[in-house]
Amino acid sequence: MLRTLGAISVAGGMILLAGCGGSPSKTAAATNPTAKPATTDSTQPTTTSLSLSDLGKAYQAAVAPANDAGTTFQTKWSQLGANPSSAAIGNIADPVVKAFDETDQKLLRLPWPATIKPDVNSLVTADAGLEADLGQASAAADNLFSATAFVQQFTADAGKVHAAVSIVRADLGLPPA
Repeated sequence: MLRTLGAISVAGGMILLAGCGGSPSKTAAATNPTAKPATTDSTQPTTTSLSLSDLGKAYQAAVAPANDAGTTFQTKWSQLGANPSSAAIGNIADPVVKAFDETDQKLLRLPWPATIKPDVNSLVTADAGLEADLGQASAAADNLFSATAFVQQFTADAGKVHAAVSIVRADLGLPPA
């Protein structure tokens, strides 16, 4: 999914974003293969099988909105200055979190073969960390918020997502992101 979101420059460091999310129902489904995804019709996995090539195309289509949100986040982050407030981060983070969540819902609904599904679940789980980072940054009181600490945690979590993205892309026969 990294060709998914691209690199995001945060406080002079390159952070790789990869769009997925971590709602409780998704996290449960991702961490427990026997758990069912959320119970609405929109989150039920499809049962049609797709070729590996078609799954790769479906994956790329699912992550495209998260890529776009990541590009917008990168542009807006670069305009925040050296020590952004949590409110300023929240303003630019909310659309990214929404895009990640929607991407994850799409990914979890795809008919993954048993050999790839655990890797997709790991990607969704890893992405939950990025969503949590963005959510915590936007919810923190400015006197308790540290842009430096945010960047450090976000960078660590983005590395986990990038690793998971690399595995899923390899599973699908897609080039590295």
